[in-house]
Amino acid sequence: FPVTIGDIARNFAAHVERTTGEAVTVENVLGAGSTVGTRKLIDSTGNVAMVSSSSFYVNITYGTFDAGDFKLASTLAESPMLLAVPSSKKLTCEILRTTNKPMFIGSAGKDSITSVPAKFATDKFKNYTEVPYKGVSQALIDLIAGRLDVVFLASKLDRPELDIIANTGLSKYDGLPSIKECLGINTPSNSQWVLVTNKNASPAFIKRLNDLAQAYVKDPETLSLFKERTIRATASGLERTSKQYANLS
Repeated sequence: FPVTIGDIARNFAAHVERTTGEAVTVENVLGAGSTVGTRKLIDSTGNVAMVSSSSFYVNITYGTFDAGDFKLASTLAESPMLLAVPSSKKLTCEILRTTNKPMFIGSAGKDSITSVPAKFATDKFKNYTEVPYKGVSQALIDLIAGRLDVVFLASKLDRPELDIIANTGLSKYDGLPSIKECLGINTPSNSQWVLVTNKNASPAFIKRLNDLAQAYVKDPETLSLFKERTIRATASGLERTSKQYANLS
């Protein structure tokens, strides 16, 4: 299965433990397009941080949370999402653009990051319907079985039962055509992993998280994971991180 928020969180925690000798507790909080874990972060005290996906920004944009409730310690990585179809159906970009048959797009849930390109497709093609799941894993099971036609993946997945035929950026990525070239959709959408804490976190804790994030994306184990999944490292200093948050939220 593709790299998940939990994978990145555990990988980052392992890096922190390995390089600092300090114990890190990782809690995988699922539910409602990351809103359950985000609410838990708001109510937390002490040195607590959250690794989240671009769903974090989606929830702020939709007004579920206020940007002022959080402090962004660092972005960690990003990549365009990937358009996956079941190999058994032999679907191509041309078929997806021109078919009049009902088409079903699985997403990781309402307002999840994979729901964003799904909505772009359902807005453009009236024969397309989004089917929200409680996580992308369940959607992939139905995609492989041929009960779905499309799922947008947050990272690369090599499975013989799936064909990856496009990316959600506006230019070619990893040899794949853009969503504009494939489906005529002119709005890009990226998957991004972010390291966030709540508004009461101390400047010292945020600075430490940022330093650890910058070291993490240079670690050989991280570089190997990112290369395998065609993920781009994005961690940078606090000044640039603050500007990223102001622009994206």
